[in-house]
Amino acid sequence: MEHYLLIGYGESDEPEMIFAVGRDGVRGAIARLIFGSEGDAVWSEVDAMMGEFDDGDGWSMYGCRIEFRFEIGGIEITRLTTPPTA
Repeated sequence: MEHYLLIGYGESDEPEMIFAVGRDGVRGAIARLIFGSEGDAVWSEVDAMMGEFDDGDGWSMYGCRIEFRFEIGGIEITRLTTPPTA
C-alpha cells in the first residue's frame, strides 16, 4: 500500500501536514485539510480532486508529486512509497 505526505497551506498561519495510507486515506486527508473535518466536507469537490489524483497526468517529479492550487493556498501531495512490482 502506498504512503503519502499531504501539506496544506494558505488559509492558516502555518502549513498543516498529514500522513495518509492509500487512496482512501488521501481522500480523507484532503477533506480535513480543506474543510477542517470529514463531516464538514463537500465531497463533490474532494472527489473532483481525487479524479486528478487517479488520472496521473498531473503528477510530477517522476510521478511522486501532485499539487492542487486554490485562490489562497493549496495542497501538495507527495508519494512516499511505491508498491513493489512482481
